[in-house]
Amino acid sequence: MTDHELQEARAQIARLQRRVDRERSARQESEEIAERSLRRLYVRQRALDVLTRSASVSNAATDERAAFYEVMTMIVEEYEWHVGHLLIRARDDPTTLVSSGYWVGKQGDPFYEAVRAATVGARFAHGTGVPGRVAAYAPRWEIQPTDLVASRKSMLSKGTVFAFGVMVEDVLVGVLEFLSPFPKPQDPDLLELAIPMGEQLGRVMERATARAAEAHHRQELEQTVTERTNDLLKARDRAEALSRARSALFNAVTHELSTPVHAAQAAMDSPTPDLSTARSQLTLLKQRIDALVSVAAESARTDVGKPTIHVLADLVSEVCTTQHALIAAHGGSVSLSEDPSAAEEVLIDSDRLRSALDTLIAGLRLARSDAQVSVGVRLSGQQCVIDVVVDGTTPDTRTVEVVRSLCQEADGDLHEREGGFTMALPVSRPRLRRVGHNRRVLLVDDTKVTQQLASLMLNDAGLEVDLADDGLEAIRRLADADYGVVLMDIRMPRLDGLSATRRIRAGGAGPERAEVPIIAMTAETAPGAAETGMLAGVDAYLAKPFTKQTLLALVKRYLPEA
Repeated sequence: MTDHELQEARAQIARLQRRVDRERSARQESEEIAERSLRRLYVRQRALDVLTRSASVSNAATDERAAFYEVMTMIVEEYEWHVGHLLIRARDDPTTLVSSGYWVGKQGDPFYEAVRAATVGARFAHGTGVPGRVAAYAPRWEIQPTDLVASRKSMLSKGTVFAFGVMVEDVLVGVLEFLSPFPKPQDPDLLELAIPMGEQLGRVMERATARAAEAHHRQELEQTVTERTNDLLKARDRAEALSRARSALFNAVTHELSTPVHAAQAAMDSPTPDLSTARSQLTLLKQRIDALVSVAAESARTDVGKPTIHVLADLVSEVCTTQHALIAAHGGSVSLSEDPSAAEEVLIDSDRLRSALDTLIAGLRLARSDAQVSVGVRLSGQQCVIDVVVDGTTPDTRTVEVVRSLCQEADGDLHEREGGFTMALPVSRPRLRRVGHNRRVLLVDDTKVTQQLASLMLNDAGLEVDLADDGLEAIRRLADADYGVVLMDIRMPRLDGLSATRRIRAGGAGPERAEVPIIAMTAETAPGAAETGMLAGVDAYLAKPFTKQTLLALVKRYLPEA
């Protein structure tokens, strides 16, 4: 072989070698690309598997705690984190995050134990620390993070923290954080999983909150029913005890009074009347009457429903505020609109008003937990009017009857109308002072002695007096003539004084007579009697027996000057 041929062969071998090297390099590069692709596919598939398992856990979860533990354990094991931890919003400040007590890690691991001890009691304000920055911005992956809470600075300053938010719609309700004492390169796939996983876990927390709210609502309903039942039982027991006490008092009165009356009558009817014996028996009778009145008064103090003076708007607002706090947790509300007249102080049966309004709103709340209730309050003449408006919700019949019964016990009523109810209860308005148009007096009493004595006293003062024997006659006389003041006895046949007063105030003697001053004359002095009379529409109370000076001083307050 010639030199030329030899050189040609060598050149061909070199070309072949270069070709082999190129093919080997291309094959190696192709293998590396394939390996990277496979590795990427594996990482991607692992991320998808984690997301799928997380979704399965979230959808099937019936226990919030177990769901969070399972998802945190999954991420800790798959991605080799040392610690998993859930933070939630602080009860005293929703913008601050605190530990939930849910931790995942190896018991005995110094890093896990140290982080846990340092985090208990730590608070992460909005934008502070990694959890705070998640709340302010978005999921975080921070290597050697800065701006740490002081108690955790020494443990995490050289490590890595991955954290993302747990979301209920657009509201952040918690933050999941995963920690390592060593630097970890950022994992885009895990960061990409953060948002959907946070939304999945948010649904778990939302369901748990809904279950807790439902359980709380059910407990409230059961408690309300129990309280109402107990109240009714107590009211029944009080009524029965009061009935027994009144029967015993009546028996005692008939027994205690019949003996001295009989002795006095016998002394007067004897052939030789013994006036000293009669006087002594009458003195004994008076003493026993005083004693029985004291017993009756003490008994009356234990009765309920005594009217009291309140600013009407404040009284209604107390009930509405309490009911709003109960219904707001379930998406409902109780709003109050106050007419300017409701700012006035009134005498009203406040216990029954509270019970009636509280029972009505509670009945609406039980019928629909998210009811939107509007309450309006105003004064109309001698009545407190409360309008309760709610769309599409009606309490059960039993609740309506209980409320109506409470209103009627306070001499008021409950009216149903489209979209709600109207409660009307009588009030006395101390600021309003009625004054008659003339100096003519109508004296209403079924006792002739009282008529004669009071007439003489009034005539001596230059007043003209007309008489009526009962409430019905008083209304007829008042309808026929204008009087400057009415003196009204309470206990009378056919129609008693309080019932007659209510009819007069309602226009029963004519609308022009509805505001005539009315003074009650009665021997009833038990606690609460005066307040009851005021609610019926009486302007003042005159206790029997009365003196001429007392009678005239009170009557002149309501008459025009001579």
